[in-house]
Amino acid sequence: MSGDRFRRTLFRTAHRLGVGDELVGAYAAVTGWDDFDVDDEIRSTQLDPESRNGRVLIPLIEGHSPVNSYRHCILAHAFRTRGYEPIVLRCHAGLDLCLRKEPRWSDDSVCDICRHYGEAMLDAFGLTPYPLDAVIEGRSVPSVDDFDDPTSVRYEGVDVSQFAVTTLRKFHRQFHVDPTGSDEPFYRRFLQSGLDLAAATATVIEEFDIEVTLGNDDKYVYGGIPLAVAATRDVPAYSHCLGYRDQTMLISNVEHRSSFPQYERPDVVEAELDVPLTDREAEKINSLMAGRASGESTRHVYSSTTKQGVASDDGRTMAGMFTNLIWDASLETDDALFGDVFDWIETTVRGAGGRDDLSLLVKCHPAEAKRGTNESVAEWIKRRIDPLPDNVEILPPDTDVDTYQLIRDLDVGFVYNSTVGLEMAFEGKPVVVGGNTHYRGFDFTIDPGTVEDYRRTIERADDLHMTDEMHARARRYAYFLFEQKHLEFPFYRTNQETLEDELLPAEHADIADGADPFDFLVDRCLAGEPVFYSRQADRRQPPRT
Repeated sequence: MSGDRFRRTLFRTAHRLGVGDELVGAYAAVTGWDDFDVDDEIRSTQLDPESRNGRVLIPLIEGHSPVNSYRHCILAHAFRTRGYEPIVLRCHAGLDLCLRKEPRWSDDSVCDICRHYGEAMLDAFGLTPYPLDAVIEGRSVPSVDDFDDPTSVRYEGVDVSQFAVTTLRKFHRQFHVDPTGSDEPFYRRFLQSGLDLAAATATVIEEFDIEVTLGNDDKYVYGGIPLAVAATRDVPAYSHCLGYRDQTMLISNVEHRSSFPQYERPDVVEAELDVPLTDREAEKINSLMAGRASGESTRHVYSSTTKQGVASDDGRTMAGMFTNLIWDASLETDDALFGDVFDWIETTVRGAGGRDDLSLLVKCHPAEAKRGTNESVAEWIKRRIDPLPDNVEILPPDTDVDTYQLIRDLDVGFVYNSTVGLEMAFEGKPVVVGGNTHYRGFDFTIDPGTVEDYRRTIERADDLHMTDEMHARARRYAYFLFEQKHLEFPFYRTNQETLEDELLPAEHADIADGADPFDFLVDRCLAGEPVFYSRQADRRQPPRT
């Protein structure tokens, strides 16, 4: 029996015997996995109720994720030291189903681990949890059976069913799920979890007069529903995530085009793109993009760095189609040209297939191999389009090809919402967008308005090009995303090989009132304003170092 399987069996047995908490505590004491390097001044910080400026909601539901929980607690401390009491909403084993309860760990013994870890981290920061079940105790919360159509459930102003579907996709690691068929039992449990979370969030907002809400994983039940409920009550709601670079973070208002932290209001982005880069800024973005290609300035290295490409001298236009990790929430965007990403895949392959003047390379996302998937894009294409046209080649996720050399070899790119589309545009290559990615609509990509327009764009792929102005705007947008929107967050380090995050020491002086970027972040969130370093002279901002 493997070590991991043995631990699971041990924890299950202890849970059934009613001593799960005791065993987890003993295990933690021996291994030290809940020993956080947080200084005593943070733990002992107390907010005087007489000097309190207000309260902020920190829905730390996903307690088992170390780096996400750590980020929540650091942000909570940042607000606390500026006079705002953190109301930390915790699951505390109150949800029927979450992403921690995977099919291979189907009982509630995992809750013992998650609860212990989350409480230990909150204790390290001197924060008081508000357990979800205690918050909604005495409140009438509907059950899934109270709704006529379980696939269209709205509660507390939020489309709970959509969050349940997105969470179900990640749970099963596939895009195509069946909420009314084989997946119905899991779907209904996620739906009930969403209803409970919506009720708890509404209760907290009503009771504490919340000033702002900050959460992560904005498309999933446990992260997105608290943010969505807050937004419906005109409480500024901000989603945050780790940045593209190590020891950084991104944060954005959920009502800025999309709830993903990469998105911002179009008007403020346009204002940034209208300003040419200075020589210093141009040098900076060139360095950052070169670092992404080499792996030196990116957290996750999915691409090979062998400089192995696919250059061809047959005279045909070389087009590349870059797919996504198919179950990831990044595909869940509103108003996408193709509501189903597989419709985009099929339309692109069929539109390009059989042509003598065009070759299409389908580059499957490397994360399919690194993070796993139960729905392979390559296999789906082969089943759906058989035989595969001679001018279409599929590069599997583990293909030893350098994405950045591939970009240089290609003449045109087709993306749904892949970051590779921005990187191609940065290199001056025309990019056709089929999804509603954060960089769509800023006049440096080709953005068909209808599916028929998209098909016609494929037909004229050999005539597509970028103007100098489009290329300049692409470079400015890259600077905006990879530099202006990134806030320093030196409290974690990501291992590029394992993709695991190591927690680094948290010091009070680095977070408290007077420390950047937290002064800036807190002020902007409380005002409901975008949180990025503007290049516009009339915007207040701290200097970049």
